[in-house]
Amino acid sequence: MYLYVKEILQTEEVEEMLNRLAQENASLKEQLAELRRRESTYLSIVKEAQTSATYSPSPKDREILLESHRRQRTILIKNLTRYQEDKAKYGLNVPVNILNAIDQTQQDLKQIEATIADLETGKTDTNRKP
Repeated sequence: MYLYVKEILQTEEVEEMLNRLAQENASLKEQLAELRRRESTYLSIVKEAQTSATYSPSPKDREILLESHRRQRTILIKNLTRYQEDKAKYGLNVPVNILNAIDQTQQDLKQIEATIADLETGKTDTNRKP
């Protein structure tokens, strides 16, 4: 009798876990759909900016660009931290590829920060390559 009750309780626990996983899955699908929508919007903004002679993003587009650049800045900071940790592991014998990665990441970070500053101050042109 004890084993039968134990099986029933375990079955209920498994069902609860499955229900929670199904809810989490639905939530993740919604988040993915939102990320894809934002990516599509961002790509269309970038395409428009690259093809027009002068481009001034709308306030909504400016916010989308700011969010994207801020996320990129966060990723670059994390990458730079990892590269610097790798550099510290090697001491004086740091491989060139790590030094190059640090330099490139620092340059990318400066460019992203300049773009963010321009967008925050409301400058009309985004930092794009001519």
